[in-house]
Amino acid sequence: MIVVHLLQATLASVRGEADAARRSGAQALALARTTGAPVPLALSLVSLGNVQLGEGHLVGAQASFDEASGIANLRPYVQARCLQGLAMLALARGEPGVATTLLRQEAALALASGDRQASARATYGLAVAARLESADQRSGALHQRALAAFVEIGDRTGVLDALEAMAGVEASSGRNERAARLFGAAAAGRRRFGIARRAPEAPTYAADLQLLGQHLGSDSMAAAWDQGGRLSVEQAAAHGLRSRGRGQAGSERWPGLTGAESEVAALAAEGLTNAEIAQRLLISARTVSTHLSRVFAKLGLTSRRQLRGFGQQVGADHT
Repeated sequence: MIVVHLLQATLASVRGEADAARRSGAQALALARTTGAPVPLALSLVSLGNVQLGEGHLVGAQASFDEASGIANLRPYVQARCLQGLAMLALARGEPGVATTLLRQEAALALASGDRQASARATYGLAVAARLESADQRSGALHQRALAAFVEIGDRTGVLDALEAMAGVEASSGRNERAARLFGAAAAGRRRFGIARRAPEAPTYAADLQLLGQHLGSDSMAAAWDQGGRLSVEQAAAHGLRSRGRGQAGSERWPGLTGAESEVAALAAEGLTNAEIAQRLLISARTVSTHLSRVFAKLGLTSRRQLRGFGQQVGADHT
């Protein structure tokens, strides 16, 4: 019965029905406290914390997430959700550094346990944190990676969240028509599937739309918005995953490499180890090794020293 109440709370939250989400979450928590089972209790507390966070009750959310995190012997996937809640709380408070630390811990747990949902959400959170730190290029790349992960696991809510967040980054970077198309596609998807925008994200969304309107003008914005609105969620995701143009990772500095290979090559050239690259990109060390093998083969190199020199030379050629 606890699981049923938790599912009802999640569904109500997705639809933006805060009262129903709170009631279902409270019922789950009451039953979990009666049984005393640690996993249901922790998940119920996280569910309640997410509802409180969505309503702007940050003190209550902190207490719920803290209690959940303090329960001993939790499984990795439950620990990951506790960390995710605390990270989202930190973002709501404007503390991207704190959030980044928590999200990296969540990503490590997700990678170790194979929890793709937690991994995708951690990547999304890191993208939001990067934007708060004014690292728009990194934020855009992370949002694309999160979008790809959400598409892979079939998380429609995550796809729409990522599309809107990417649109905001595009608006800040002056890619206005692309931003309007992404906003339009996400808005149409939310109407089509009844997926509400979470309250903590509303101020950023409103500010991004205001900025876009100032730069693009009402007629041009409406036309591009309408173009995006005619896309299916799958088409919109494919549009969002296309190259963002100038400044997108590596196509000039690392000719002939894919985006993922370019990211790995750039970090290896900076001197990071495979383990450090894996942690930075939220992938496994084995995947890093595979990418590096392909990088060396494509570029005709045999060592990281040569890779560093190659990157410096090509980078100088494009300055």
